[in-house]
Amino acid sequence: MDKLRIFQLIIERIAHGQAILFNAAKTAHEASIHEENIADNKYDTLGLEASYVAQGQANRAQEIKLALESYKKLTLQSFDEEATISTCRFRDCRHRSEPGCAVVAQVQQGTITAERYEIYLEILDEVEADEAETRSKGWRN
Repeated sequence: MDKLRIFQLIIERIAHGQAILFNAAKTAHEASIHEENIADNKYDTLGLEASYVAQGQANRAQEIKLALESYKKLTLQSFDEEATISTCRFRDCRHRSEPGCAVVAQVQQGTITAERYEIYLEILDEVEADEAETRSKGWRN
C-alpha cells in the first residue's frame, strides 16, 4: 500500500468519525430542547444534562474538523530510494544507544538528520510509556 492511499484512508476515517460525532451532537441537542425534557422542577435536570452532552460533542466535532483541515494541508514527503536507511542488525533494537546500531551510526554520520531522529525518539518515548502503563495494569499487548 502506498503513502497516498494510506493518507486518503486516514482522511476518510477522520471525516467519517466527524460525521458520526456531528449526528450525535445534533441528536443530543434535539433531546435537550424536546418538550418532554422541559424541567418541571429544580430537580428535573434531564434537559440540562442533554445540553451539556450536546455542547461537549459539538466542541469535539469542531476540534476534529480543525484537525482534519490541518491534516489535509500536509504534504507527503518523498524520499530517494537510493538513500534508504539501512536496516539495523538487531531485530528488537530501539535505536537509542545499542552498540553497533546502524540507525544511531547514520545519525552520527549525518545520513539521518538529528531533527528526524529526535522526532523518532519522542514517538518511541510515547510508545514505551504506553507499554509500561499496559504492563502496570496487567493488560496484554
